Amino acid sequence: MTDAGVKAAGLLEVALESLRRSDVEPVVFDKVRANPGVELVDEGATEYRSQGCDGLVAIGGGSSMDTAKGIGVVAAHDGSIVEYEWGHSPIRSRIPPMIAVPTTAGTGSEVTLWAVITDPKRKIKFNVGGTPHIAAWVAVIDPELTVKLPPGVTAGTGMDALAHAVECFTMSYHQPFTDAVALLAMEYVARYLRVAFSQANNLEARYHMSAAAMLAGLAYGTDSAGAAHAMSQTAGGVHDAPHGALTARLLGPVMEYNHSGEPERFARMAAAFGLDTRGVSTWRAAEMAVEYVHQLTVDVDIPAMQELGFSQDEIPMLADKAFADPQTIGNPRDVDASAYRKIYQQAFELGSHRNGARR
Repeated sequence: MTDAGVKAAGLLEVALESLRRSDVEPVVFDKVRANPGVELVDEGATEYRSQGCDGLVAIGGGSSMDTAKGIGVVAAHDGSIVEYEWGHSPIRSRIPPMIAVPTTAGTGSEVTLWAVITDPKRKIKFNVGGTPHIAAWVAVIDPELTVKLPPGVTAGTGMDALAHAVECFTMSYHQPFTDAVALLAMEYVARYLRVAFSQANNLEARYHMSAAAMLAGLAYGTDSAGAAHAMSQTAGGVHDAPHGALTARLLGPVMEYNHSGEPERFARMAAAFGLDTRGVSTWRAAEMAVEYVHQLTVDVDIPAMQELGFSQDEIPMLADKAFADPQTIGNPRDVDASAYRKIYQQAFELGSHRNGARR
């Protein structure tokens, strides 16, 4: 499972040669696109069965890995992937052996227990998983595969990794293990995202961003995220916007709303970002963490909501969809549709002034 971009970059041929040297005859499914939909996954599962396949290799970003996971679920069970939306039909069997090879540093899907699938009929994205049955069997993480990423993709995927870490560190279900990997992911993003964005071939920066994505993916665990992902996943079902950039645009406003709910944790994040919090109050340190993310969003040129295809008159509809998303439950501050409308309003306002961060 891969996409046209990976194929054009020559990475697919490298993988095919390796497999063929091992007496494996691979079947290529290169129809993956951003925000993979129900029809694409079901088509892939049909191809898997008709070709008599016995395993999966996903090469690409989160879309390729999520597509492979979805194909694996359908191949191991039956029907359509839409039947396995979280909370519906349970995933009772392990997916076939799967190797995940990420070519971006963002989603961490190579180590998560989730796949995100788009349902164009309902104009939503839904989660599949929350169980080890859907996890890749092996993850091959090679930072050299990310050096050709354009700056915009580097920024969006890197900010998505940061969002995973931030939301999983502050969500209601955080645990010591997820805390540890989330904090290290934050440290790596704070130190290396700007470098990777500015210097595409800087392998040290690419290495640490690949590690950050993986660590933040581990932080996800089997639990929820929070308001930023409730917003970006539901909004991504309305317009076909890049998930990373959309999540990045929403992360700062969500943090500004949330920091009063978990001020100690936000203050700890400020230290992970490398900020000097000595001699300041917990509340001030929490505010510093929010300000840092606002500035990082500016520094890596995250597009405005309007540039991502959204308009302000859609805010009430987007807010209602976000409130209905199950990831709302894990948010560190109570949030309803009215609060989501305010957060969206701020996201639009900040994006319209991209030359400077909120102070």
